[in-house]
Amino acid sequence: MSNINPKWGSWSIPPKPFEKDEFDETMHTQVLVIGAGIAGLSCAYSAAESGCEVTVIEKLATYHGFAHNVGVVNSRFMRSLGIVNDPDEVAREWIKRCGNRCDERLVQIFVQKSEEAMNWALDLAEKPEYGGVKINLQGAAYKGETYNELYGAHCFYDGPVARQGKFGGLNELMEPMYQESLKLGTKFLFNTTMLQPIKEGDRVIGAAARTKDGKLIAVYASMGVLLATGGIGGNDEMCEDLCPIANKVAVKVNVPKGVDLGEGHRAALWAGAAFEDTPFPTMMHPQAIRHSNYCFMFVTPKGKRFMNEDNYLQGRSLGIIKTGYKRVYPIRKHKLKKKSFARKHRYQSS
Repeated sequence: MSNINPKWGSWSIPPKPFEKDEFDETMHTQVLVIGAGIAGLSCAYSAAESGCEVTVIEKLATYHGFAHNVGVVNSRFMRSLGIVNDPDEVAREWIKRCGNRCDERLVQIFVQKSEEAMNWALDLAEKPEYGGVKINLQGAAYKGETYNELYGAHCFYDGPVARQGKFGGLNELMEPMYQESLKLGTKFLFNTTMLQPIKEGDRVIGAAARTKDGKLIAVYASMGVLLATGGIGGNDEMCEDLCPIANKVAVKVNVPKGVDLGEGHRAALWAGAAFEDTPFPTMMHPQAIRHSNYCFMFVTPKGKRFMNEDNYLQGRSLGIIKTGYKRVYPIRKHKLKKKSFARKHRYQSS
């Protein structure tokens, strides 16, 4: 296949397609979603809300949302606080930060549509039957000479999930989506691992999967198959071929265990899709999520400064990795009052 680099490892080799008589069970649906994270569950609920018959395949025992926040350009919550970002400014900054490697058409779709998407999710999460959820904006308010941070990351807490003693975050949005999807007849196949796409000519018409009890099933989708399986960070071999620097971080945080193995990437590749040019862009935080370090001076264990810290988190993260050390240290002003700083730079719902 011309879309597969012959230098890539064994992960890229397409498996032999299953014959129809190999399947223990065959199912039919209109829309098949692979993965029940925030992207997959949003797709499933949106499709079901539009009247489609939906089936979701998820290898874990339930849906899962590990992250604390969702980033958008604007929302009605932000507007209620008097915070309005200029979508064109956000797009320009985005394109500049990634060295024009992004698909500007996709960036424009995001900056123009993300507010509508967030408002849709908030309308659902704030329904009385789910008990409401509290929202705050992550305190990304640093204003430097070369880098300005913009509000947009919405954090969720004290919702129906947290009240059960479980991890909230994105799950506060996902629990209502899950419940509403069930009401609309969505079928969830948990503990079921997608193995490969099922094709008919050049079209993907479904997926082969293995259930927890070992049954091989085929799920055919008359309207489409959506891949929403997360990243590749948990697959060292894929990272080495597609994003080598990802293997240089001190610790990979792939939670829950077994996610981010690149199953969706491999399935798309085997189906004939092409990847963007490598190396893939990273999403990493070697600072142990200490975003509040902002522009403070960083030094190596030997006390040497190594970069201009007036930069965004990814830039600082890459700078740390290039030192070759697993840890570096911020030199902070000792009289800075953390609590007053946090209050000044964080908005939250009542």
